[in-house]
Amino acid sequence: RNFVLGVVNGVLFMAGSSLFGPALILPQFLSTIFESKAVIGIGSNLFRMGWALLQVVVAYFLRALRRRKPVYIIGNAMRLSMVGLFVLSFYIFQDNVRLVGILFFVFIGLATISAGPVGLAFQDIVARTIPARKRGSFVAYRVLGGQGLTALGVGFLVRHILMHPESFPYPGNYLAIFTISWVLMSVGVIAFCFVREPEDSEVRPVPRLKTYIFELFLIVKRDRNFRRFLFVRALRICETLAIPFYIVYGRIVLGVPERAAATFYIAGILATLPASLIWGKLADRFGNRLIIIASCFVSMASPVIALGLVAANTMGFPGGGSVHFTVAGAELSMSAETLTVWLLAPVFILVRAAAVGGIVGLNNYVMETAPARRRPLYLGAATSLGGLLMIVMPALGGGMIDIVEKVTGQAGYWIVFAAAAAAVGCAAYLARGLNEPRRAAQVR
Repeated sequence: RNFVLGVVNGVLFMAGSSLFGPALILPQFLSTIFESKAVIGIGSNLFRMGWALLQVVVAYFLRALRRRKPVYIIGNAMRLSMVGLFVLSFYIFQDNVRLVGILFFVFIGLATISAGPVGLAFQDIVARTIPARKRGSFVAYRVLGGQGLTALGVGFLVRHILMHPESFPYPGNYLAIFTISWVLMSVGVIAFCFVREPEDSEVRPVPRLKTYIFELFLIVKRDRNFRRFLFVRALRICETLAIPFYIVYGRIVLGVPERAAATFYIAGILATLPASLIWGKLADRFGNRLIIIASCFVSMASPVIALGLVAANTMGFPGGGSVHFTVAGAELSMSAETLTVWLLAPVFILVRAAAVGGIVGLNNYVMETAPARRRPLYLGAATSLGGLLMIVMPALGGGMIDIVEKVTGQAGYWIVFAAAAAAVGCAAYLARGLNEPRRAAQVR
């Protein structure tokens, strides 16, 4: 029951929340309102950063509760109410997109604050109801359905909306997309509310704040493997320096049409289908350490390809008009716009594949390695670090682009692509030193 309801929750919620993701629809929408790359970067990650940001604070209170589902229900009621208010305000003020942009930061900002309690409660419920050797498949099926099959149908719907401006003129096209997102997320949350949560046998009273902070300090100081994991997670999150700006670079510099975002979205979803199954099966069989390393290399490939496109664009390729080439003796031609879309698509495919690997590997690694009595603290510390960096990194990336453009007078996207590739490469190297708990269990 819990496994099935958890998968249904993921199938619907992930499909809906992906439309508020940092790679495509949201940054493209924000780029039509704001010129500042820093603002676009922060806004693109605003919805998902709250999931992680406050978890270390929530963990202070959560350990004293025998059941965590009420926290999940109340937090999600607040979060989805704020998203609903944003959609409603968008409908009312759609003639004033600047005001809509400001209200986006107000309502989605409040929604993301509510997500912290939800995130930790959800992870803790999963850790106590889904066995470790089933979690890889559990996450994979959630992703397969939510970022795969269901999202594929949503992707074609989004493509129809963006390709028919006569029926969905701007900004009504984005209003329709965000409305679909809110409905899917709401139904997904309702499904998880029917999960049967057992009482926690490791309940501990709320400690004094000073004691709690000291306990966190000792965990990081004494647990060398967890400390290394935190470094790996921090470096991996540096991919968010670049993620919001792939589509902005494609639209502003390469001249990719707005409707191409739906094509990239569908291409990423098609990559998610096999990726979720592969990551999940590998995690169940070989452990999460391997998934962390492999997904880092996949993540690093996206900014490397983007750097190649920057270099090609500097040399005038593909240019305008049509591009002619020979394949197996046959003369073929393709418009420069279509070729650019084809060359940029692998970036978004790899972003999605790497994201699935991160969901499977990083989250499950903490669940599996953390002591049961301190699991909320481990989860809270790891995810709060991620949430903090999700605020800093996109803003830093946007600021770097703005500075380079002011100094050189040319597009500065290359700086964030290079920085992201270097940081994620370092994450892959450090992850090699992580312990594999299943190997240790076999030795014992």
